[in-house]
Amino acid sequence: MMEDETPIRRRGWQKGQSGNPNGRPKGSGNRIEREFLCRLREDFQAHGADAIARAREANPALYFKAVASLFAKNAVTVVIG
Repeated sequence: MMEDETPIRRRGWQKGQSGNPNGRPKGSGNRIEREFLCRLREDFQAHGADAIARAREANPALYFKAVASLFAKNAVTVVIG
């Protein structure tokens, strides 16, 4: 390579360029997330209150961590900090 040449990144794109300038189609990447949340809702409707109580009693630290993860970072900082 000559000294004045700019190296190309491994993926073949220059810094700041994208291989897909239009982005992903709206909703396409969220299909698995929607399916998971649907199954989780069904499971919660069947076992929710009992499962929450068992988790809280069996492992309070993990229960708190799970609850805290549901909130935005700023909200948790305000409550804890």
